[in-house]
Amino acid sequence: MLTMIRAARSLTERATGALRIAGAYQHGMSHRVEQGSSPLVRGGFNNIPYVRHITFISDPFQREKDQAEAAKALEGQTTTLQAFVRGNPGSSYSRRLRDTGRTPALLFSAEPDPQKMLLHLDAIKWKAEVRKHGPRRVLTEVYNLEVYEAPEDGKEPNSKPLEVVRVLPKQLHVDASTNVIENVNFVRVKDDAKIKVQVPVMVTPEEFCPGVRKGGWCNRIMPEITCVCPGHTIPKSFVVDLSRLEVGDKIMLKDLSIPEGVRVRVKDPSLPVLMISGKAKRA
Repeated sequence: MLTMIRAARSLTERATGALRIAGAYQHGMSHRVEQGSSPLVRGGFNNIPYVRHITFISDPFQREKDQAEAAKALEGQTTTLQAFVRGNPGSSYSRRLRDTGRTPALLFSAEPDPQKMLLHLDAIKWKAEVRKHGPRRVLTEVYNLEVYEAPEDGKEPNSKPLEVVRVLPKQLHVDASTNVIENVNFVRVKDDAKIKVQVPVMVTPEEFCPGVRKGGWCNRIMPEITCVCPGHTIPKSFVVDLSRLEVGDKIMLKDLSIPEGVRVRVKDPSLPVLMISGKAKRA
């Protein structure tokens, strides 16, 4: 009787695993399956493989297609953020702002006349932007920032902003223990003025790199590249395709596709950006 119960349980696990795999295919996902034969099943069922563990991996081709469609839909659009002026620069006041769902911010003017304005913005909306782009890539996103006067106690805020400026997030401070965004610094951006930015280096999924599959790993020597460019030509990232790299292969700075108008602040173009390190496993 116990053997029959265990056999039925094993068959149920196999059926559940098959349904999960079918669902993965419907959602454009690939999968990695570890198989084995159940020691609890006797007789003819012992040689039937069952699903022990499933790891879902996003299909890189589907991901690239989705990102291309999203970029095309958002082309020419700039996200608008709303911020209020704050007069108190103290840390205790900033802590109270965070407790009420606001994120302290600073708005800096461009050189040679640097000035700063104390602000605060909605913490949920700003965290959503950071999650959407990532903590590195969000620092290359240009926003329209509507600056409003701080509302008086008991009164509705003014519906007309003091000014609307194009800004670039310059620094993002995150608490390492709580993962709470402590504050963010913005800098004013002008289309005709050049600005220095840190452009992140992104890679395609490492699971599809031949060198990684043979036992190597992706060694990111330059996770970010310092560039100087006008405000309207800031690159979101530099993407490196790992699908053809073997162990020992390198991607140099000169191998990257640099947009027109963007100047990389690295003198030697033969410096490596990343390489597939390690020793390949023997076949």
